[in-house]
Amino acid sequence: MKDAGQSDKIIDELFGVSTVDSDAQGNTLVAAYGRTTLYLYRVKGTEIFPFTRISKPLDHHILSVYALDIDGDGSREILVTDLVNETVESFVLKKKGDMYQEVAGGIHYYLAVLPDWKGKPVLVGQYQGIDTPFRGRIVALRWDGKGFVEGEKLPQDTDILPLSSGLPGLSSARFGKEWHLIYTDVDSYLRVLDAKGKSQYQSSGTYGAIPDLFEWGPIIQIDGHRKWFHLRSAVRVAAGSGDDPLVLIPEVKQGVLSTVLNAPGTTRLVLLRWDGGEFREKAGTPTTGRTLTGADFLSLDGFGKGGKIVASAIEKSGSAISDKISRLVLFQVD
Repeated sequence: MKDAGQSDKIIDELFGVSTVDSDAQGNTLVAAYGRTTLYLYRVKGTEIFPFTRISKPLDHHILSVYALDIDGDGSREILVTDLVNETVESFVLKKKGDMYQEVAGGIHYYLAVLPDWKGKPVLVGQYQGIDTPFRGRIVALRWDGKGFVEGEKLPQDTDILPLSSGLPGLSSARFGKEWHLIYTDVDSYLRVLDAKGKSQYQSSGTYGAIPDLFEWGPIIQIDGHRKWFHLRSAVRVAAGSGDDPLVLIPEVKQGVLSTVLNAPGTTRLVLLRWDGGEFREKAGTPTTGRTLTGADFLSLDGFGKGGKIVASAIEKSGSAISDKISRLVLFQVD
């Protein structure tokens, strides 16, 4: 995986990126996000141009961003899980002309897109709890024109590990003739789950940790803060990868201060192929000083030699006296 291009500096910490749509001219729209701002960029060839941004007040905290055509009109909507203080108020952005407008909000589900669940991409959600941010079974969600209606409940048990850690980090793929959930757990191990939610596979390496967290629940007096919930990336699954899924995710090697600072020690981007009952690395980027927080395949139709990947990278974490700096980075697989 070789560097192919990058955006100008973004004065923020980017925690993820998602490919949204492509137009007739070959431009691809991608959505990256910081804590309170969604950044839309257009990618043409190896160039990345700013398109627009959507900002929320400081009491908001964007937790994840996905894209999916939820109404069947051929254009993918942008699905944002947003936390306002301690209330989930996810929202949906729909293309109106050349711009994106909010068409639904106040949605009390954590949202995720399963890229391949029984042969198609499916939007799922998990309702927020009272004493925990995640409660109950993961359910498929259907758009009814105004909001989401619950459909099938996934059979996996969310009261047991690893899924008791909540919806963040969830993905899916077809393995042979069966569909399985792929889960980045709270300790950043990749897991493949059976129909009951138990692990059939756990990686030896760690992946997907994001230097971002949120607080929830009553203040713990001895610590002086609420309980921390750490965020992590889900694998992105390449379209058309067949019976042996090809997935994309940042590999994370923890540093000495990682647990305290919630910051990865070093990161690199890896392509993993399911092979012989485990994920094996097929390609990767060199380790650099920047923190890769998320990535997605640039093409929505399939991925092969020469394919491009877009990643979000934090180059400098901010402080009271210095700016935060991030970029979007393109990689090409030779």
